[in-house]
Amino acid sequence: MNNNITISPIGSRVSKWGEGPIFWNDHLLYVDIEGHALIRLNPESGDEEFWEMGERIGTVVPRVGGGFLCAG
Repeated sequence: MNNNITISPIGSRVSKWGEGPIFWNDHLLYVDIEGHALIRLNPESGDEEFWEMGERIGTVVPRVGGGFLCAG
């Protein structure tokens, strides 16, 4: 077992309840359930995009034709 692991935060958003991470098109997608937001993070650059949803969402799934499907 390797005990020399370093864990570092990326991005600037502090989620209230981050959940459901998926890696898609070189980005990390996840939801902030209590923060009512969808977040897309580029782990290489640290760039983030946020979409305020106005209510709790529990998961996100990318659509083949573009966009996302969110469910609460």
